Amino acid sequence: IYNLGLSSDKQYINRISLSSPSEIELLLNKRSTLHPKENKVRSLLELDFKSSGSDLIEKMTKFDFKYYLPDDILTKVDRASMAHSLETRVPWLDHRLVEFSYGLQSSNKIRNGELKYLPKKLLSSLLPSVDFNLGVKKGFSIPCNDWMRGEMGVLLKNLVAKSNDGSVSNFLNFEYITKKLNYHILDKKSNQGPHLFSILIFMLWSEKYT
Repeated sequence: IYNLGLSSDKQYINRISLSSPSEIELLLNKRSTLHPKENKVRSLLELDFKSSGSDLIEKMTKFDFKYYLPDDILTKVDRASMAHSLETRVPWLDHRLVEFSYGLQSSNKIRNGELKYLPKKLLSSLLPSVDFNLGVKKGFSIPCNDWMRGEMGVLLKNLVAKSNDGSVSNFLNFEYITKKLNYHILDKKSNQGPHLFSILIFMLWSEKYT
């Protein structure tokens, strides 16, 4: 609901971010010198996204090519699949196909809400018996929600308990983290696992390197 009142540029950055500015504000304690409302990284990303193209689809495409593919999908899924001789995404990244796709108008990518409009049109003539709208494609998301209700949730609780006097306590709100974790454990429909997992990884890093 909050996103609906924002520009498309700010909406997109919020949707791809793990935490909203208001969530970060809750995560930081009162002693912190960090100011989420003056987040320079977020401001730079919004500016980069805004200047990435003439319409929303073009902006999203170029932005994902710059950040999401190299720093996420290609790093994890494709390296893991290629290690087992599986061709998953890389064939679609042939430079000639990418250059051709960039030259297409957005209406040839999404039309009347239909995703991948052009590839479906092409393949439907070659494979007429296949229904390309079944939605069978599945991602490889890790089960963060389950992890944080189990041993990893216990690990986070233990880290919070022993970090009250550590350097990380200078800016993290442990009371809020504990409340968030307890809520996630009790409510089986909660999807706070990815955010809690990122806090856990940050605290493990902090314990080792700060």
